[in-house]
Amino acid sequence: MYHKLQLELMVHYVYVETRLKRVKIGHIGKAILGIVAVTGVVGVLALFPGVTYAIAPFIKKKKYVHKRAIQKSIDSLIRNGLLKKSFAKDGSVKIELTKRGRWEAMLTAPSIDTRSKKWDRLWRVVVFDIPQDKQKERTELRRAMRLFGFKLLQKSVWVYPFPCDDFVLILKERLGISHDVLYMKVSYIENDTHLRKEFKI
Repeated sequence: MYHKLQLELMVHYVYVETRLKRVKIGHIGKAILGIVAVTGVVGVLALFPGVTYAIAPFIKKKKYVHKRAIQKSIDSLIRNGLLKKSFAKDGSVKIELTKRGRWEAMLTAPSIDTRSKKWDRLWRVVVFDIPQDKQKERTELRRAMRLFGFKLLQKSVWVYPFPCDDFVLILKERLGISHDVLYMKVSYIENDTHLRKEFKI
């Protein structure tokens, strides 16, 4: 679920993440974003009964979160452009994620689905040589790869152990650097013990 969401969000990467300052989101806000990301459009009243259970893993000392705290968090998320509110035909209030909210939901997700898959013993390697006049694109590429989970092997060489073909393709095309980036799948990297430890494989 989150892997698919991540790929879709990367399509909007240049227009969302690089132009807008990150918003500070508390534990309650993260839980709300997660619930809406999974369920889609959510009725505000329908959100309240289940949100306490979703928040529980994030709250160590508090077993109960008051509804007013939840409403306050929802209002803050709407004010910061992460959620948007609308009204259904029956007059009920609905909330859903904005593009920016979907990005934040991805960043606060605990893991990426691909990490739970069995490693196929192939390393995904991205090597790039981007011209100086594309400094912005180079910076955005590095940031996106770091967020996705790639590890820097050497200067301009990044590595990842799980399938990510679509992610790399979308990123290259969106940034306009298809001819400056080389994507490889290799079965052997010398002295890869530290990489295995980092990726826990």
